[in-house]
Formats: sequence, C-alpha cells, structure tokens
Amino acid sequence: MSEPKRTAGGALLLDGNSLRDKIIADVRAAVVGLSSAPCLATVLIGDDGPSQVYVRNKHRQAQLAGMTSRNESLPRDVSQRDAEALVRSLANDPTVSGIIVQQPVPEHLDGEALLALIPFEKDVDGLTITSMGRLLRGLDSLVPCTPLGVMRLLEHYG
Repeated sequence: MSEPKRTAGGALLLDGNSLRDKIIADVRAAVVGLSSAPCLATVLIGDDGPSQVYVRNKHRQAQLAGMTSRNESLPRDVSQRDAEALVRSLANDPTVSGIIVQQPVPEHLDGEALLALIPFEKDVDGLTITSMGRLLRGLDSLVPCTPLGVMRLLEHYG
C-alpha cells in the first residue's frame, strides 16, 4: 500500500474507492467458482430520490461483483398486505440469495413487519431482530454494510 494521503492540516484521508474495488474483485473471483451467481433482491417502496440512488448503486455494485440482482418497486400507496406478499415471495424464492427492503418505507406501512418476513440467511442488511440479536451475542450473522465498511476501511489503514 502506498503512503496514505493527508490534508493540509495533517489529517489522514481515508479513500474507500481502492478498497471497494479490491473487495468487489475478491467477491467476483469467489462468485466465479459457484454453481450459480448469488441474487440480490431489493424492495423499493415509493419514489424517494435518495433511496432510488442508493438502490441503483447496490445493483450496480452487485453486477460488478458478478452477482445477479432484482429490483422490485412498489408504489408509495401500496397496501401492507401487498408489500408483505412481495417480501414473502422473495423470501420463498430459492433463486434469491439476499433481500433488502429499502428504508425508510412510507409512514402508513409497518416496516418492522416487512423486515420480520426476511429469513435470517437472506437478511443482507442485518436489520431483522434475529440478525441483530445474533450479532449482539457474537453468533454468526451478516453484519450491516455501513458498519462493516467502516471497520474494513479502518483495518485497511491500520
């Protein structure tokens, strides 16, 4: 690793782009050895601009890593029943490896009930009660992406 960059005041600049690229390359290499590519499914409810950008980026990174992805969009006024039916369908789909219900969901929906439908092994955001409980107890679990990214960046820079 080359010498890290610093600001004029001496603060260390943590550049996550090179680390991201390395992680994506490592995942891509691992995916090549699988019998089928993992599939990330996202559920985006409504038309929140920042959420749309975030979901689009998730799909782009999944594709760069050699994975498949599936974006399920629902209108803002979707019923709880219909939103739950979609999440249940993804949970039961053997071709879907991971599910993200993009937060926040519209206020009229019970987001916790939607998250509760995601099986532990498909909870790639680590937001279900089971995932959080396992993480808290030090058991095998999927760590939420943002904290994991911060930890990887800190480890990368020592």
